[in-house]
Amino acid sequence: MKKWVFVCAMLVVGCSNVSTAKFEKKMITEEGKSSAVDPIRVVKVSTLVEAYSPQREMISNEIETAALTCTGRSEILNRDGAWKCATKSESYDLCFELLNDDLMLCDGRPNDRLAGDLYAYATDDLPNVVTRPELQPVPWLLQLSDGRECVRSKLHEVVAYACDDGGELDKQIHTEEARWAAMDVVSGEVVEIEKAWVY
Repeated sequence: MKKWVFVCAMLVVGCSNVSTAKFEKKMITEEGKSSAVDPIRVVKVSTLVEAYSPQREMISNEIETAALTCTGRSEILNRDGAWKCATKSESYDLCFELLNDDLMLCDGRPNDRLAGDLYAYATDDLPNVVTRPELQPVPWLLQLSDGRECVRSKLHEVVAYACDDGGELDKQIHTEEARWAAMDVVSGEVVEIEKAWVY
């Protein structure tokens, strides 16, 4: 009787589009001898990265009637178009300017048309900010390979990622490889990122 087993021979990382693991397939005979056959490649899919650019047609919410006041650039995302704002009853660490509209979306989500609060806000009313914004897009919302969703937030007075199961990710996102990863600060394990929205 012939049996088939797979022996991992080499792990290759750092590819431009995918990471691949190369396996050598061997045939085991009844006598216990083995013979190498064709190598098999297991494909590891790259993290899907999508730029977030909120627009009115992407949002189903009605405009709130409360007056919104923005005091400066968001501490969570130090980027042009990302603001720290508040009403008399609500405070928001992150609000986005909508393109081509005098509107502001606070606590929105790119994959949920009903998420967040929408306010009328004129660009001319925004405060002057002298600090320089980050030039490169920043990972803001993450979908992990285990199905969890984690959003960039201010936790324990520092910026990190809060996950929908109550977990936390470290602020540093490892983007050196095609498959992005981050450290789960609760378990101490490295988790893979399936999709990332950047702003």
